[in-house]
Amino acid sequence: MPHPTNNRTIAIVGRPNVGKSTLINALIKERKAIIDDAPGVTRDVISYTLETHLGPLELLDSGGMILEGHTSQIQKEINERVLKDFDEMDLILFLVDAKEGVHPDDNPIVKLIRKYPDKTLTTRKDLFYSLCKSIIGQQIS
Repeated sequence: MPHPTNNRTIAIVGRPNVGKSTLINALIKERKAIIDDAPGVTRDVISYTLETHLGPLELLDSGGMILEGHTSQIQKEINERVLKDFDEMDLILFLVDAKEGVHPDDNPIVKLIRKYPDKTLTTRKDLFYSLCKSIIGQQIS
């Protein structure tokens, strides 16, 4: 997906239903990304602009990735769409389910993003909220 802006680009990735779209909504302070308890709602990579005191950021909400095991054709297409622009991202934010913790389906994603050590962010929830506060200038909920 070509990026039409000169904004810093942050890809938000993880397995299905870990809160990628919920995080987008919290950061942009609008309910633009569709969320549901059922996994697989987001299937394309969708771009949102976040205006910050550091300038605009392009946030990319992605479909949930399942890289190993039995995957459907649609899941393979979701994975391909998420992966195709990793080299162009400024930052890759990897999310895991805060309640469940690291799941076996997270391990192949971790192996993949380790290829991008200079642009990958994984962090504890409290540190992440502090980072968000420093980027957008106020606390998110």
